[in-house]
Amino acid sequence: MGRVQMSTEEKTGRRARDRKKKNWREESFETTKSHSRPAVSRMSASILLLAGLLFMMTGCSPAVPPGSVGRQDPEVKIRVVCSSGDIRWKSGMENAAEAFMKSNQDIKVELYFMPEAENQTYARQLEVLAAQGEFNDIVELRETDSLVQAGLLAPMPEEVYSLVENPGTCGGICYGVPLYTTTLGMIYNAEIFERLGLCVPRTYEEFLRVCATLKASGYDAVALGAAGDRHMKYWGNYLFCNYIAAGDGQACWTKKKAAEMLGDFRDLASRGYINSRYRAVTDRETARAISTRQAVMVYAGPQMLQQIENLNPQIRLGFFFLPGKNGTVYAMDDRSVQWGISSLTAGDGKKMDACVRFLQFCYSEGVYEIILEIMNGNPVTVRRVNMPDTPDRKIMEAAYEGNPVHTEFLLKDAQPPDGFIECYDRMLVETLWGGTSISSLADNMLERWEEP
Repeated sequence: MGRVQMSTEEKTGRRARDRKKKNWREESFETTKSHSRPAVSRMSASILLLAGLLFMMTGCSPAVPPGSVGRQDPEVKIRVVCSSGDIRWKSGMENAAEAFMKSNQDIKVELYFMPEAENQTYARQLEVLAAQGEFNDIVELRETDSLVQAGLLAPMPEEVYSLVENPGTCGGICYGVPLYTTTLGMIYNAEIFERLGLCVPRTYEEFLRVCATLKASGYDAVALGAAGDRHMKYWGNYLFCNYIAAGDGQACWTKKKAAEMLGDFRDLASRGYINSRYRAVTDRETARAISTRQAVMVYAGPQMLQQIENLNPQIRLGFFFLPGKNGTVYAMDDRSVQWGISSLTAGDGKKMDACVRFLQFCYSEGVYEIILEIMNGNPVTVRRVNMPDTPDRKIMEAAYEGNPVHTEFLLKDAQPPDGFIECYDRMLVETLWGGTSISSLADNMLERWEEP
């Protein structure tokens, strides 16, 4: 892509804006430090960044919850449906929506945060929302293809999908644009590792020995939030990539492979490395288990680093990619969190225009960077994004120094039958702590996979 030559006046103006943005960032972080409330200091920094953005853009006071600011009746109202599992994400979206409305007085944005539900995937929750006639207008997506097949999504306008690299298509049409890309790995308490003389495992057998040492020392080796679906999806993708996915980008389900996969996973529970108490534990409670040093490791995405650090700012964390039993170490590049637009919205030109403007705003300079920082995500935009050199970024850079094998082939990309992923999550919980035999579970899994 060619560069646009700027005039001297444009360059001067841009430098002034950059200085203003730099000062705003420094002041935001300085404000966070001065309040000396360690339990929320890291979270406050990210939230204050977005609040500062609102101040910088509008010259008004910091953001307040959307909809509470007095305004003339806007020309159009849109609703944005978001996940609710991460308090930083919720706060960030609230501030971003308010900042957008301040600079787009003709549009009102109403946020709807999907309540967490046990034993129900986020995609299934979206389908329930659609059945209730509430699937509109901009929706944070998972498993986009299944929602396309259900006729719930409108084609994404080019003004939006042209902003991101490799937006992805279904039947040659783009329906969802990724928010960011992330990965999965093991977050661990680096101080406990060092005190016990443990090193980051380079093989699966070394990982098992680390777990044994931690258990013998009185710790929960691995925390797991099995009460929701998020952590089961994390482990589900790890198991799929290391046991089922073939090198040619195909899924190879056999009774032997499924039984080996489930047997090795059950072994983590039967040895006591994943305590049975975690069957009733939520995602948020796993962060607390790590922060209080009850547990030492948790398999999750890097967004959980800040969740744990917010609870215990003194904790020192590390991150490593969990080796597979066959010796391969995968770094899963996950772009499954996406924005979509409801098919119901497509018939309203004003709403579609408002949706486009809001999504363009989310990817704009100074807004998108803060969203990435809040979620510890990597950019997917065509434009180059310069990310701040934060401690969590350094943790992730250290993990990548081991040169893991990158893969984008996750379970969702293997075109599983409708309902398989939800069933797979439940079977993994049963694998850990249930009484069903591994042979029966493997048979059931294959039967579900082969359903038309």
